[in-house]
Amino acid sequence: DELRSKVVRKSVFKFDMHSCDSILGFVELKKIICKKNFDLLSSIDQKKLMQLLPEVDRCGDPGSVLNEVFTNRYFISALNLWRDRLQAGELTAAKRREREQDDAALTKLEPEWKAKFYEDVYGERTLDCHLKLRTDPS
Repeated sequence: DELRSKVVRKSVFKFDMHSCDSILGFVELKKIICKKNFDLLSSIDQKKLMQLLPEVDRCGDPGSVLNEVFTNRYFISALNLWRDRLQAGELTAAKRREREQDDAALTKLEPEWKAKFYEDVYGERTLDCHLKLRTDPS
């Protein structure tokens, strides 16, 4: 029994994190991603996960930082949003490619728009129009 628990602890679990059929879309992530489970990870895995935090959150005592992270309402909201997007199928490779194509199409339009409406100083065009009207003799 003790040997079995050691084997289970060392086993690597892989979850589907992209399709809407993933089990992660149907569980309460807040109950899985918590300080208690974080403490069960090896120190190497803990360090890897800590490196994913924003730099400002990596400063200070790791224990207190993690307590704040796992109870932070924005973190919990982001977990729920991710789960909702997973359930809706928004994280699949096809959807990612579709979003990338949409973004590429938008960036192609952006330079033309910027060139057309660019002003060194806000209101410069309006001011130029007013000055032309004042100096125009007709």
